Amino acid sequence: MIAILAYPVFAREFWLLPFGIIASGVFLGCAGSVFFTKAALDDSRVASQEAVLDERERVARDIHDVLGHTLTAIALKSELAERLVDKDSAAAKREIALITQLSREGIADVRSTVLGLRVRQLEAELEQARTVAREAGIELTVRGDATDVDPQYRTLFAWGLREALTNIVRHSHAKKAVITIHPRSIDIEDDGVGFSGTSGNGLRGLRERVEDAGGTLTLTGGDDGTTVQVRM
Repeated sequence: MIAILAYPVFAREFWLLPFGIIASGVFLGCAGSVFFTKAALDDSRVASQEAVLDERERVARDIHDVLGHTLTAIALKSELAERLVDKDSAAAKREIALITQLSREGIADVRSTVLGLRVRQLEAELEQARTVAREAGIELTVRGDATDVDPQYRTLFAWGLREALTNIVRHSHAKKAVITIHPRSIDIEDDGVGFSGTSGNGLRGLRERVEDAGGTLTLTGGDDGTTVQVRM
């Protein structure tokens, strides 16, 4: 009799057991889903923060490069205009007009950089390099052509050329400079006073650009000048 009475209770608990297992599975599944969703959201936030920081660094590098080159050119032309003002007023006025033009271009460059729209063209940078070197009294030799460079590296090489030439004009006291262009490399050499072994923000930013693109930047210098090499 006891066994007979106990059977319905046992049977009821036996049939309830699958529902308990299912309920536990649903609970664990929901808990796991919440956990992994939260982990994914945390990873997404970290990735977003890193992307913002990377973009800020990119914009800061771009603005530094743009302003450094433009302000160097403006300084050179201002010095030239000052020397010409008493000797040749017409020439001085032309230099002042060019200073105004450079200033406007610099403002446009900064705006474009902030918007992420700026693209440096190697051919245009080479022409600008010739102009700046001539005005600084530096004999510039260019070996190779922009069209020789692999198209995917032309923008990067343009940035490298701009930064290297800006440093030559500002710091080297060089009389001669040579730009050598190959499909996957560019060298910028000068015969100036060399460098101290440290690099400023511009070269550090350039190194980051090159390394991000999978290349290497080598900076060597001594009493007989400095060489900046970009290799992809």
